[in-house]
Parts: sequence; C-alpha cells; structure tokens
Amino acid sequence: MSVNNSELADKMAKFALLKEQLELLKHKLHNYISKVQNHTVSFKASTDAKLAQLSKEGKEIQQSINRLNEDKDSLSKEINNEVAKRDSASLKDKEYALQIEDIEKNIGRMQTEKKELDEEINQLMNAINSKKEFLSNHNNLIDDSILNYEQAMGMRIETGGADNLLSFVFWNVDPDNFQREVYFVMNPQTYQIVETNPTLEKKKVDNIVDSFKKHKEVGYLWKDMRSAFKEKLFG
Repeated sequence: MSVNNSELADKMAKFALLKEQLELLKHKLHNYISKVQNHTVSFKASTDAKLAQLSKEGKEIQQSINRLNEDKDSLSKEINNEVAKRDSASLKDKEYALQIEDIEKNIGRMQTEKKELDEEINQLMNAINSKKEFLSNHNNLIDDSILNYEQAMGMRIETGGADNLLSFVFWNVDPDNFQREVYFVMNPQTYQIVETNPTLEKKKVDNIVDSFKKHKEVGYLWKDMRSAFKEKLFG
C-alpha cells in the first residue's frame, strides 16, 4: 500500500503541475482571444462605417452617371434639332461635341472609381471573414485543451438544478478505489459550497472558499478541494 501511495502522490504532483500549465495556457488564450475579439469588434465597426460611406458614395456616383447620361441624351436631341441650322449652329455643334466628350470621359472615370470601390469592399469583407475564421479556430483549441485538462485531472463539471448550481466531480482520489467519485456542489452566484461528498468539515470548506474569493482562480479551488477530499479519505 505504501508503494501505491507514493506512486499516487507522484502522479498527483504531476497532475497538479499539468493543471497549472494548462490553466496558464487557458488564461493566455482567453486574454489573446479577448484582445482579438475587441480588435475585431472595433475593426468591424470601422469597416461597417466605411462600407456605409462607400455605399453612399457609390449611389451618388450612380446618380451622377444617370444625370450625365440624361444630359447626354438631351444634348444629342438638341444637336439633331440643330442640324438643319448647321450654318448658324456649326460653332455650337463643336461646343456640344466637346461637352459630350467631357461627359463620356467623366462617365468612364466614375465607372473606374466605382470598380475600385467594389474591389475595396470585397477586400474589407475578406478581412472580416478571415478574423471570424481565426476566432473560430482558437475557440476550438480552447475547448480541446479544457477536455484534455479535465481528463488528466480526473474531473468533470456538471450543471443543473433550480439555482444553476455547479457540481465538480473527482475520481482517482480514493487509493483503495480509483473509480470512486467524490464531489462538491457550488452556487456560482454566491461562491457558496452547498454540499460535499464525502462530508468535509465546515471550517475547512469555509477557509478554501475564503481563499478562492480572494484569488478568484478556479484552478486553485479545484486543487484545494481535491486535497481536502484526499485528506478525508486517507483519514
């Protein structure tokens, strides 16, 4: 039995180290993703505003093109009406021709600008989609890390009940029965531990909860409660 206890202690120490490393990784990943999300929200807000402005400018350009086309049609009609008076309207015909040429150049320039605006909008949308994909991939990484962490610790978390209580279930604690499960139930709103199995001394539980309220590190809460259960089972 002493050999088994020594091996168990060694494994628990390794589990504790792994837990701290995974918790640190989780904390860093959460911080990093929070920064990326904040940046993405800000970037999206800026992009939406720019898209709205580009859309407005695009509409104004299209309206200008329509007006220019109408002016072109109107000028063409006037030119046709003045053909019969070419002797007196030859100079005016030349002026109209120059105006039409300028109008056509303006239409071409505006169409080019519209094409450039469309390309810029596409680039902005691609950038937003890339950010969304990046966040999705990192969320999956966090979920995988949490699952691996729970398996290594011999722990799972259950939710439910009228007050949305959280149950933290441990195994690999009882040296005589590694499959035996022990647990504690916590109210996440008040940080109150409402039940433990096996029953722990209230003073011991209160000390662990008071410590948790100060450091707010759930990993240390799990460690302290697991240690308390272990002490209880070892007698």
